[in-house]
Amino acid sequence: MTTALRAVDSLVNNSYLKGGIDGIVVAIVTREGLIYETALGPLKANETEPGKRGAVDRRHSIFRIASGSKLFTTLETLILREKGALQWDDPVDKFLPEFSYASGGWGLNKTLQRLRDL
Repeated sequence: MTTALRAVDSLVNNSYLKGGIDGIVVAIVTREGLIYETALGPLKANETEPGKRGAVDRRHSIFRIASGSKLFTTLETLILREKGALQWDDPVDKFLPEFSYASGGWGLNKTLQRLRDL
């Protein structure tokens, strides 16, 4: 493990051991593939019985990430915008022709910006 990855590993472990977070999963992937991964904490952090909490399996655990997925969607959209692949004012159906709008919905302003602001 390189010095930089040892520093990442130390940061991740120390952050978890300080408390205040139920669990942490970190992966670092380059163009060549996975170079670092770790997972700490129980699989079911909200389980009150310690025996039912389970252990995290780095590659096969499924987590409830709730609204966390919005971060990744927004980040990817910003990257695509910077590359000129889309604009905030593009209509959603430019990319998703099958996308349907609820009646009484957005009217003519059916843009990525409106989706972002929801």
